[in-house]
Amino acid sequence: MKYILKTTYPCLVKNEDSFTEMEINDTLEIEDETIIFIYPENSKQIPFYINLATKKESEFYSFIKRENINFILLEAPKSMEICNKENLDFSGKSCHIEICANTISFETDDKRLNYKCPHKCSNYKIFKQKNYACVQFEHDFYAFSIEKNKLFHFQGDSIDFENDSLKTSKSISDSQSRKRDATFKFDKDIEIISESFERIENKKEESELVPYKFLEAVKSKDYEFVLDTLSPKLKQNINKEQIQKFFGNIQEFLPLNLNEFLIVSNDKKSYASFSIANGKINDISLDNLG
Repeated sequence: MKYILKTTYPCLVKNEDSFTEMEINDTLEIEDETIIFIYPENSKQIPFYINLATKKESEFYSFIKRENINFILLEAPKSMEICNKENLDFSGKSCHIEICANTISFETDDKRLNYKCPHKCSNYKIFKQKNYACVQFEHDFYAFSIEKNKLFHFQGDSIDFENDSLKTSKSISDSQSRKRDATFKFDKDIEIISESFERIENKKEESELVPYKFLEAVKSKDYEFVLDTLSPKLKQNINKEQIQKFFGNIQEFLPLNLNEFLIVSNDKKSYASFSIANGKINDISLDNLG
C-alpha cells in the first residue's frame, strides 16, 4: 500500500534501506514498507516507529484517508492536556478518578495511583461496584480496590459487566492462536469463576520447541496446556498454583537458546532453563535476577 507522509516538524525518516531528512510541511511517498522509524530533530521529542502492518494510531501520528489517498500525519505531542475528573463515594470514603490522554489516576485520602494505559482513554464509563471504582473502555476494564489500594486491569476483544460479573473474551497472538474466555466475580475479592481456552488443532511439535510453548501457555494462563507439557514425574511434583507462584504474571520472555530464557514477570526478572526427555519437560530451573 502507498502512503503519503506529512510532517509538522523537522525529522529524519528511516525505512528499510534509506534515510530521508524532512522539514516542516515536507512530503514523502512510502510504498511497500512495513515499519518506518522517525527521529525528530527536537531533542525533547523521543524517536518512535510506525508499524504499517497494524495501523494503530498514537499521540505521535495519525492515519487519514482522502479521495483514495492514504496520509500519515506526524504531529508533535500536545503541550496541554484536558483532564476529566469524577468522584465516587464509598460509605464516606471517596475515590477521585482523573483521566488525561492515555493516563488514568485513582486517588483516595492517603494514596494516588497513576497508570499509563496502552490505549487512548476515550469512550469510557465510570461506576462503582461494591468496594471497587471501575472504569470501562471498549477493550479494557479497570477496577481499583478502595480497601487495598490495588488496581486490576482486564483486557478483551469483548468485555461485558453485569450483575457483579465481568466476562472477557480475548484472542491471543501466539503459536497456538489461543482464544481465552473468562468470567470474574466481584465480591470482597475479585475471583475467577470460569475459564476456557480454544486452540488450533494440536500438531506433533518438535520437542525442542516445548519450553517456548510452555512459557507461551504460562503467559496466557492456559494451565491445562502447561501441565500437558510436563513429564509424568514432574507433574506429580508440581501443580498449577506452584507454577503461578514461580512465574507470576509473565509480561515477556526472551529466548537465549532453545532451553534457556530471560523472563520479565511483574516487577522481577528471572532466568529459566529447561530439561527435555521424550518430548516432555522433566526439570525446570528458575533463578531470580533481581
